[in-house]
Amino acid sequence: MRAFTSHVWPRGPYSAGNSRSGLELESTQPAYAKLPCCKVHNAQLDTVFETHGHKAAKRLFGIESLRNDKGRTDYALLPLEQQPPLDQAEADRFARWLAKTMVLLNHPRTVEAMNSQPVWADRDRAAFPTSVFTDIFNGTVPEGLHLWITVSELGAGETEYVDVGARVQLDRSLRHPVAGASRGLALRPGAAGLFLNVQVVWAPGLIVVHPDEETGAAVRVWPCPPAPLRIADLPVLDEWTASRFRSTFYIGGVGFAHEAGRTPVIAEGVSTLAVTDTARGHDLHWWDFMNADARIDAVVLHLRRTGVLQGEITRNGSLTD
Repeated sequence: MRAFTSHVWPRGPYSAGNSRSGLELESTQPAYAKLPCCKVHNAQLDTVFETHGHKAAKRLFGIESLRNDKGRTDYALLPLEQQPPLDQAEADRFARWLAKTMVLLNHPRTVEAMNSQPVWADRDRAAFPTSVFTDIFNGTVPEGLHLWITVSELGAGETEYVDVGARVQLDRSLRHPVAGASRGLALRPGAAGLFLNVQVVWAPGLIVVHPDEETGAAVRVWPCPPAPLRIADLPVLDEWTASRFRSTFYIGGVGFAHEAGRTPVIAEGVSTLAVTDTARGHDLHWWDFMNADARIDAVVLHLRRTGVLQGEITRNGSLTD
């Protein structure tokens, strides 16, 4: 944060409404997100996620820590195209750091503050259950967490949102709870500036196939972060494509249990089966029908792209061995 407020983001003035008084606040720095934390869990977060994770993040973002004449830490911005890519270990540390950050930004006790005063939060928070935060505080990335990133022009940031419709519906059910959120970070200022778009989905038990991951516009960084990983190697999206990425998922649906033993596959144009539930007064719930071959193809594509499946597969009728 010190590096970005010192060298990347303009010196303000920034303004925000005070959530208590409703009065306008102004500062030379943007609002900070703060979460109260006990010493034990704070030390755990630092050891598992922060110490190595923020070093990998700074390398990825082209930020170098320096010592000035007074012995204090200063920072320098390096050209992204001259940055060496992250190797597998560094990419994993960055992905874990990003997972921790995205989850805790959505904690119910996280407060966005300016000049030590809380400000209005103008975004909906992901409805993560307590178990997701518990995993993070205990040093574990929650099972079922998915992370993607894209890079776009600075003008395509969240301040210039383009209204585009969601492409993938994540059906929240009793058996498969779902939550998701997106955030952004300005990486470079000016006319040729860059914006990092981050999208997180928590969907345990679901295989989530992102349509932009399939086309190469987005990069999955969790699970199985790719290596080498470098910002300069990612395609720079225009305003419309970046907004389309941030608006990919619609989280909704009614509570019902998926067919036992089946793992729903979520992808563009690929969803679950229609369900009849007359006992609770619903005649029919429609989801796009997908045949067995399409389900298998979507699963195989996902497993190959995330590095889980590297060998060949054989089919027995409509099933995959």
